[in-house]
Amino acid sequence: MATSGNNVRLPEDLLAELEAQAHSRGLTPDELAVETLRAGLRQQSWQAKAARWQEYGKASGYTADDVPEVVRQWRNEQHGR
Repeated sequence: MATSGNNVRLPEDLLAELEAQAHSRGLTPDELAVETLRAGLRQQSWQAKAARWQEYGKASGYTADDVPEVVRQWRNEQHGR
C-alpha cells in the first residue's frame, strides 16, 4: 500500500542519476527508486542469511570437502525411510 507524504532527501548528483536512469528505462524516478530499494533490501537479506549459514557451517566442524559425503549419507538415510 503506497502512502503519500513520504520524503527522502538525496544528494543532487544522486537525484540527477536517478532521474536520468529512470528516463532511459521509461520509468518515473519514484518507480525506479522503489524498484532499486526493493532489490537492495532483498540483497541485504540474502547476505545476512548467507553470513548466518556460514557461521553455522563453521560451528558444525564440517569443511567444503565434507559436503559430498554428508549429502550422500543424508540421501541414504532418506531412502531408507
